[in-house]
Amino acid sequence: MSRFFLLCSLVLYTLSGQAWAAIGPADQDKIIDKIAEILEAKYIHAEVAHEMVAIMEKNREDYHALTQHRTLAERLNHDLFAVSKDHHVRVLYTGPGVDAMSAFFTAESNYKFVKAETLPGNIGYLRMDEFSTHEEVREVAEAAMAFLANTDALIIDLRFNRGGSGDLATLILSYFFEKPTVINEYFYRWSGKSSHYKTHKKVAGRRLVGKPLFVLTSRYTASAAEIFANTVKTFELGTLVGEKTFGIANVADFAAVGQGFSLLFTHGEDKNPITGTNWQGTGITPDVACDLDEAPAQAHRLAWSQVSDQQNGTPWSARAMSAFFNPVPPENLATLAGQYGGTTVLVKDGELFMQKEHYPAYRLRPIGDATFVLADTEGSFLLSFRADKLITTYANGDTVEQTRE
Repeated sequence: MSRFFLLCSLVLYTLSGQAWAAIGPADQDKIIDKIAEILEAKYIHAEVAHEMVAIMEKNREDYHALTQHRTLAERLNHDLFAVSKDHHVRVLYTGPGVDAMSAFFTAESNYKFVKAETLPGNIGYLRMDEFSTHEEVREVAEAAMAFLANTDALIIDLRFNRGGSGDLATLILSYFFEKPTVINEYFYRWSGKSSHYKTHKKVAGRRLVGKPLFVLTSRYTASAAEIFANTVKTFELGTLVGEKTFGIANVADFAAVGQGFSLLFTHGEDKNPITGTNWQGTGITPDVACDLDEAPAQAHRLAWSQVSDQQNGTPWSARAMSAFFNPVPPENLATLAGQYGGTTVLVKDGELFMQKEHYPAYRLRPIGDATFVLADTEGSFLLSFRADKLITTYANGDTVEQTRE
């Protein structure tokens, strides 16, 4: 049986262009009976399963009046949640022949690996909005980790990650463990057996053990994304930055219940091996609390402060990064504009640009009094304006002076 975690959104998935034919009482009864059978046999808490079955039985005649698939699913969800308070219990209509898992997890948008990039200061950034269940996603994950391996610190953005495959979350977490480690344990009432997630013995490429790690969270971070965040926090792999997470733990699975309907239900209770608890209904509190929109910049600052002393950049690298986080207000830019030998300095939209003949213009970022670096590239030189001179200083200490014409 599959093990995955998912914040099931309120959207009821349907086939594109699907006509909503009426559904009669006989078919409704079959669906309700199948849902009841699954819940009684496999739902994580037997007493709650009994209550959910009871409320469906109580309202069975009301359901017969709901002849549209969407309306029936919405009413069932309302009743089941009223009893369970479990976001992992949902009835979905995807249409005949459409697998519910496939409806949720598609290969579109690069399996929800939204962005992988290197930020100023050689800080890696990876945004994942879902832990896809597709087998092919492993290659994408491994490629992303390889791309970020040479950064000095790593930010993993889970602010909009609703969950998904615990297997994929475990794969990525494996890069931060030296050896196989049990990170979550599970108990299944229906089988009386236990299971666990363990990090991988081998990973593609280099492990990132000890690399400063910052994980961004928000009120939307849920399910498998919370496994990831909770593991980082409890095993002290890194720092959580942002908002408290949604608060959905435990293992869920899909089951077809007939007529194009599926049931998402919780069938396993999880437990962190260090705390002996989980985050169901409470969420995970970040180490550094801030608004979700502020989290990326906050984590970038924290990452830079942690690695800046270890970097061997240019003599002005620290000043440049300080100005990146605390911009120096440019003053009297117009007085710096002009022609300095083969270099043109111009003002555009309130910013200073430098352009050499036959080359595009480069935006300059001020880092001090009349002192600039290239704003959009890791430049290897410093530009200083002194009287009517433009002084270019290179990393090896060489300087070139150009006089304004």
